Amino acid sequence: MTLRDLSKLQIRAEVMLMLQQLNSLDEMSKEQQDTYLNKLRSIKDIDYVVEILVKELARSDYKKGQIISLFVQELGDLETLKDILWSYIKSPLTSDELKDLSGVILKSLGDQTDPEEFLNYLDDPKAIVDKETQKLLEVASVNPEAQIDFLDFLFSLPESEQINLVSSLKEDYSSEYLVNIAVPALDAKPSLKLEEALIRILGETRSALAVPALKDVLKYSQNEIIKKHAQKSLNMLKLSGVNVNQENQYPVASPITKTSEIYECHTNIVDGIGNQGFIISRIKPNHDILMLNVVINDIHGILDCFGFYGISKQDFSRIIEKFQEMSTRFLVSPEYCKLRLEEAEKINKENNLPISYEYAAWKSLLSDVPALENNFEKLSKKWISKDLIHETAILCKFPDFQHWFFEEEDHSLINETLPVLIKEICEKKEYFINNQNELKIWLESNIDMLSSQIFNEEIKNIYKNRLLDLTYLLNSRNLELFRNVAASLAWSITPENSYDIKTVPFFREMMKRTILEGFVRYQYKIDQNSSETSSINKQKQNSSSKTLTDNDDLLKIIKILYKL
Repeated sequence: MTLRDLSKLQIRAEVMLMLQQLNSLDEMSKEQQDTYLNKLRSIKDIDYVVEILVKELARSDYKKGQIISLFVQELGDLETLKDILWSYIKSPLTSDELKDLSGVILKSLGDQTDPEEFLNYLDDPKAIVDKETQKLLEVASVNPEAQIDFLDFLFSLPESEQINLVSSLKEDYSSEYLVNIAVPALDAKPSLKLEEALIRILGETRSALAVPALKDVLKYSQNEIIKKHAQKSLNMLKLSGVNVNQENQYPVASPITKTSEIYECHTNIVDGIGNQGFIISRIKPNHDILMLNVVINDIHGILDCFGFYGISKQDFSRIIEKFQEMSTRFLVSPEYCKLRLEEAEKINKENNLPISYEYAAWKSLLSDVPALENNFEKLSKKWISKDLIHETAILCKFPDFQHWFFEEEDHSLINETLPVLIKEICEKKEYFINNQNELKIWLESNIDMLSSQIFNEEIKNIYKNRLLDLTYLLNSRNLELFRNVAASLAWSITPENSYDIKTVPFFREMMKRTILEGFVRYQYKIDQNSSETSSINKQKQNSSSKTLTDNDDLLKIIKILYKL
């Protein structure tokens, strides 16, 4: 960046013009923020820029002061600003709001002063604390990042203080703010005492927003005492006039949906272990993008989640490009995303697994969206053709299917069988290298065996649903041939059809890859062990060389198998 060498008069004029422009905005977008910051950073005398900003901080109202505070945190440093900011805090002539903003900047820049000392300089510390809490709860209702920050703080406290905090909130703050904190905390499976406190508080909110969470406790909790607390809270809500029986009134859209609209939603093909990624986004009038990134699993539910509040379209595009580097990306409807996320949530609840409060906060991006009806099986029937079942190798043109295979932890039979197959190959490697037709017969025989024994009704249902989901996604892209193949495959593996799985090329390829990937993992383990042995004790060079030779033979076997 080329620095601009401006006079102090020019610097002041530029900074004041910028503040005037910002003051006219209802909300500063991330893109605008970055633009203004880059413009200020381009000024050579950055110390004078910060000096002007800090002086303007003392003259500004609280709203404008928050904007200035943000720029000072980005451009200033503690050594330069510590004295002047502490002078604001200690002065009896400055307002508590200015002292509060000064304290925020100091903390951001690394000041380690005990917060209690800061509070001693306020005229009305309780009012400031209450105001900050109110502001945080208000922001948390429309900003998942602030909601998560509050929950991070809550769960960082000892259990007794957690309960004190949530109990104190109900005395002073609205029911909507309380539900916004209590429901994600409850989903996260807190300690038993905090769970009881949260359920009790939800019953006192007089809010319909508390009903779904309490009903989930009744439906899924395995603790009878907790269920009694939930029923009592539902009764309290009913007595306060809340209709707890009208199912169709839920869910209620989050406030975040009133200030943004759906932008783009993306997903990929479910991978070999059942993972599927989603990117769900909304856009605000100032063009800031709100984005939820979540990974779900069709066996284990919600796995991971994070989000961004207020990124530029350019940054969003870069994330999307990264998302599709390793998998096939599909632009999908928010209704489809809502369906898949609700299915994953149900898995967590049925298995008594916690749902992270990060996810609970960010899923509000879809709170005004109805879930798509899962009629994929009915929809796929018109695309089924038995002739296509034996053309299923065409799906392998998608790189995603290179990862469709079983590992040892996926199935007990794989865990038992792979070591036996590896042992057999290692014992007969020279014979198989010289008799490749026999190796092919050996491979086909084991593919038959694994295909027949692994695909029980449970596994068939899992893969049927994965293929039906794939059918829906391929149809959304008008990929008719691929769609029809996927639909036919899903039909072939439906348990009630009794189709012979070991005759289907797609599933035979899965079993072949299961065997080969097992060999590759074994080969890698030998390489690692050989390398460690060689580095630890060079005197064992001959033995190490022999191991590598054996591994070279195994590598030859693997290469042959891949060609069969």
